Amino acid sequence: MQRFMGDNIRGIIRMVDNIERQINQLVYRYENGMLPKQVFIIMLNNLREMLIEIKDMIGDRGGMYQDILDRIDQLIDYIDQLLDKYS
Repeated sequence: MQRFMGDNIRGIIRMVDNIERQINQLVYRYENGMLPKQVFIIMLNNLREMLIEIKDMIGDRGGMYQDILDRIDQLIDYIDQLLDKYS
């Protein structure tokens, strides 16, 4: 069971890393004129929804998941700031 939980958390961390990378790529592309504003906003909202789904999937487990939950909250806040800035 412990091994499964370890594999599971690594997978979740990998997903969150990929989402963070995608956010950074979107910002870069939008700021350099390679992405239309509407597409940028839609894609940010999609990534935000994915983070919320991951957070819901983790639920209230806390413990070893608390760090990743905090990181997800930070990314959601960052997306909200970007949406406020560019909307």
